[in-house]
Amino acid sequence: MYTELEAINAMLASMGEAPVLSLVVPHPYLPRAITLLARHNKLVQSNRWWFNTSKTTLTPDGGGPLTAELPAGVIRIEGTRGRAYVLTAEGSVYDVQRGEFVTAPFEAVIVSEVAFVDLPPEANAYISGCAILQFQGEFD
Repeated sequence: MYTELEAINAMLASMGEAPVLSLVVPHPYLPRAITLLARHNKLVQSNRWWFNTSKTTLTPDGGGPLTAELPAGVIRIEGTRGRAYVLTAEGSVYDVQRGEFVTAPFEAVIVSEVAFVDLPPEANAYISGCAILQFQGEFD
């Protein structure tokens, strides 16, 4: 299982670069490596996996649009039948298919982004491998 630093050092090693001791040191390839790891982490986790998906009932607290109190890192909200919802910057939930804000309780599937180091080993290795492969391909 990789830490973020280990995954990024594996990317650098694919280019024949020496490892770095920190993610904040000046290095010409470091910003791109960090970006690719974050992108692949979010891309892979945007799917529903056993480790980042939970079901809950979202209920409005007043008469207006539902304002969701969701954990940080929510990638996507779906209805139990695959209906698409969007969480706005203000925290309101918008029903994409109906074209209106949600004002009634509904069963939701919450897909959240799990911290890279907290991922199951299989997901951690897969995300690392995807990022390493793209990194090496871009600079080769």
